[in-house]
Amino acid sequence: MPSLTAALTLTSEQQAQLEDLLQKSRQQSLRLREQGLSEESLRAGRRELQTQTRAKIRSMLTDPQRQKYEELVQTLDRQREEARLQGRPGRVWMRQADGVPQPLVLRLGISDEAFTEVVAGELHEGQEVITGTLAAAKRSTSTPTTTPPGFGQRAF
Repeated sequence: MPSLTAALTLTSEQQAQLEDLLQKSRQQSLRLREQGLSEESLRAGRRELQTQTRAKIRSMLTDPQRQKYEELVQTLDRQREEARLQGRPGRVWMRQADGVPQPLVLRLGISDEAFTEVVAGELHEGQEVITGTLAAAKRSTSTPTTTPPGFGQRAF
């Protein structure tokens, strides 16, 4: 809200309207999350809520403010898309010829806990990677033998 207030030079009446609007939007977002929706339905609900909120903001602005708001929204949307395309950081390990693991830095996209999209990095389909370690077959009782779920060798 402070950045919109400054960027759009909002009047005190507009600030009060915006504060009320954003508070209601936050409450609606919380209600969406509490409904136990699937991830896809939750994202769709949030997109619809964002569209409605932006429309209400536009309706309370003057023409010059609305033009500036559109520029801000376009910049924000472009930055979010660029961040989405860049992915999030990730790492796997490749076994070298001498058997020593070497880290491989990746940029990761969407994941469903079984499959993960690799959006950037020197990894090719079918390559074996090390994503964790397996517990030794026999260990003393004083050493934990559990391995976090999802760790082991996988082919991407």
